Amino acid sequence: MSETNHEIDSNFAGRLNILRAGVLGANDGIISIAGVVIGVASATSNIWIIFLSGFAAILAGAFSMAGGEYVSVSTQKDTEEAAVAREQLLLDQDMELAKKSLCAAYIQNGECETSAQLLTNKAFLKNPLKALVEEKYGIEYEEFTNPWHAAISSFISFFL
Repeated sequence: MSETNHEIDSNFAGRLNILRAGVLGANDGIISIAGVVIGVASATSNIWIIFLSGFAAILAGAFSMAGGEYVSVSTQKDTEEAAVAREQLLLDQDMELAKKSLCAAYIQNGECETSAQLLTNKAFLKNPLKALVEEKYGIEYEEFTNPWHAAISSFISFFL
């Protein structure tokens, strides 16, 4: 894959994460706010109280969704960074074991042993760390998801 395609794929993956957070936020916002407003409206006919209750629920829900999204994506990012660090340590300590590990990952992902050996040798000439984390964990090397993007998307979607 060329660098241009790789950049496009990484950018697309990031936008999909923002879209996912937005859809989740909007869906949760519609359901929970409607529930609060209907509940308060059944208890009182005062429009001002119904409005304030709905607005307070919107703010609380938006901050809650944004916070949850931030924590979730931060945890994912931390886990991915730890996997990269783990593979870097393996490369630093035992290059042959790292080669065997990558070859096994290629085989597990459907390559025959001969192809796996060729791919491993080629990867170790270019960027072995990138190949290890992408094949073993499915992580886009150096393209970690930004938790702030997901949190902001979730907040705005819930609020709207």
